[in-house]
Parts: sequence; structure tokens; C-alpha cells
Amino acid sequence: MVQSLLAEQGLAMVRLQKIKQVDSALNGCSECLLVLDLETPGVDNDRLRRWKRSCSHVSIIGLSTKTYHPELKESLRSHLLAVAAKPLNAEEFSCCLRGVVDLAHARHGGGNSFQLANAAKIPGPKANVNLGP
Repeated sequence: MVQSLLAEQGLAMVRLQKIKQVDSALNGCSECLLVLDLETPGVDNDRLRRWKRSCSHVSIIGLSTKTYHPELKESLRSHLLAVAAKPLNAEEFSCCLRGVVDLAHARHGGGNSFQLANAAKIPGPKANVNLGP
């Protein structure tokens, strides 16, 4: 479902299996969208802060079965643009995506500007990083 909803926004998906892969995927990125399962081992405030520093325009949408993550309090305030419930509701997730894409359009004066630094590895000109189920 995530892939088809991203496609509706003109975004291709790059699926990462390990959290360590996100560091290299974001390296040198100018505008990236990260859809992240917040229950993935290793997701914490320090890692999310580091990702935001490495790519100042990384937009992070969290996914979770929990209604609140007290251990991610800082990130919920500062690093995540939205959190969608799992199992995903297509309408809720689409709303989150539209908000993130609208912010990117506003930053860049229109047009879809999401990309990854290593675009040669990605089918299509735009990409999303998705870590989790």
C-alpha cells in the first residue's frame, strides 16, 4: 500500500532492510522523504537528530502501532513531521504524504523535489526511503 500511495504523489520507493542503510542513503541528500517504523530496533532521538543534521531537508513520517513513544519525545517535537498508525489507513497516510509534499513544494517553489544523493541506484528521478514493514 505504501508504494502505491507514494506513486500517487510521483515518488518511487527504495526499501531499506537495515537501519544502518539509512545513514548512507541520506548522505549528501538535498531533499528526502523517510517513512520509518518507529518500533524498529535502534530508532532513538540521537539517530533521528543525526539524520536531520546529515540532510537538513529530510522529511520523516513515522509509523507505529503505539499511540505514544515517550522515549522519542524530543523527536516527536522536533524531527518527525507526522506519525501514522499501523496498520496503515490509506486515507490517513495519504494525508500525511500530501502535507509533506506540500512543504517540499513550498520550500522549492513548486515541483516535486524529493531525491536521494545516490540517484543512480534508484529507478526513476525521485525516491523515498522506507524502513520497516
